[in-house]
Amino acid sequence: MAASFSLSSARDSTSDTPEPGMWCQFDWGDGPRVDGRRTWLWCAWLAWPRFRVVIPVLDKTLPTVASCLDSTF
Repeated sequence: MAASFSLSSARDSTSDTPEPGMWCQFDWGDGPRVDGRRTWLWCAWLAWPRFRVVIPVLDKTLPTVASCLDSTF
């Protein structure tokens, strides 16, 4: 009886806890106006070490996102 209970209650999936360096999340924030031009803030954080990065940028184009990712890591 105990053996069948332990087999039926065993986990069959992994935890949702990310491995170190395997989870990065980013978002955009409104930055200050510089010479009348709108700016954005790239806000990224790594879940495991709770490391945060904030980079001011002038646009949200793909080359800018790639550059921000490169700077983050």
